Amino acid sequence: MSKGEHILFLDADDELEPFTCERLLQVYEEHRWDILQFGAEIIGEKTVNKEKLQSVSKYMKPVLGEVSISKERELCFEIQKNAHNLCGKFMNGTVVRRAFSLLSDDRLLMGEDLYAFYAISLLADGYFGIDDKLYKYYFGSGITGNKRCFAELLEIYSSSVRVYQHCVEITRKLNMEEECRGLLEGIGRNVKESCISFVCTSDVTTEKKQVAAAENILKQYWTAEDIQYMCARLLQERIRMRNRMVEIIHKKHWLFPYNKVDKDTEIILYGAGDVGIDYYRQIKDTDYCKVILWVDKGKCGSTIENSIISSIDDINICEKTAILIAVEDEDLRNKIKEDLVDYGIEDDRIL
Repeated sequence: MSKGEHILFLDADDELEPFTCERLLQVYEEHRWDILQFGAEIIGEKTVNKEKLQSVSKYMKPVLGEVSISKERELCFEIQKNAHNLCGKFMNGTVVRRAFSLLSDDRLLMGEDLYAFYAISLLADGYFGIDDKLYKYYFGSGITGNKRCFAELLEIYSSSVRVYQHCVEITRKLNMEEECRGLLEGIGRNVKESCISFVCTSDVTTEKKQVAAAENILKQYWTAEDIQYMCARLLQERIRMRNRMVEIIHKKHWLFPYNKVDKDTEIILYGAGDVGIDYYRQIKDTDYCKVILWVDKGKCGSTIENSIISSIDDINICEKTAILIAVEDEDLRNKIKEDLVDYGIEDDRIL
């Protein structure tokens, strides 16, 4: 049994900055919160894609400053906006020891941090977050980085429903059912959605043996109602993915008219719709020419692709610069050209 005034968890494959304890004690002495959360540097294994790394980095970013413990619970468990990991937190040793005394001896394959921190948060009296990146989190070397068969991973994800059940038990022990109803609903939703998300993104076949194995695994942990809910969600996801593929296949893309514009020249781009955005991206990607003004009467003042859209009045500032109209509809293109000529723009400047 630990005896320290403070407890700081560290995963076996992670690291702390050399001055971590000194810095945390310095911050703690100011107000003595039960939970002091700090930032983490997320270091991804080679198998982890950039999008996943960014998602984890955002999730691990602490809520800064002083937050009521009830708000911290809500952020962690009801709306999942703050990390429930044990690592990255400097905590009151007495509170942590009492919380662990309430935990079940059940061996959990997934979600053990959520379970433990839920218990800690119910007993804690204050929270504070700082942005200092003192923890080096090596992401992808655990379950996320190891290759396992579908059935084994499905059991890990499915069994996490026990985490929800254990959280309910702790809540009852502490007579906090009423105030924790929303938290428990969030935890239940979280463990189910994690399992469903895993199945939706898994590259598996539909062989009868594999389907039967999956059904048997789910029946060990999920109720018939939960399995029915999962099937409905999987169907929704398949429809969503199909519609997305149709959208991608049929989406039009417009090729920049390289034959009309000389390389390395300056142009004014007129039109910030789909065509204009496609043209602008191609110009930026190829560095073919320089857009000194991007104009759209209806989107003046908006920011698109990190560029502020200008008004038609600004065109006169750039005398003699060619104007490329980026509009698909021919009638509208001709109308814009007429308006520009009526505005005093020379016809030979308009492409």
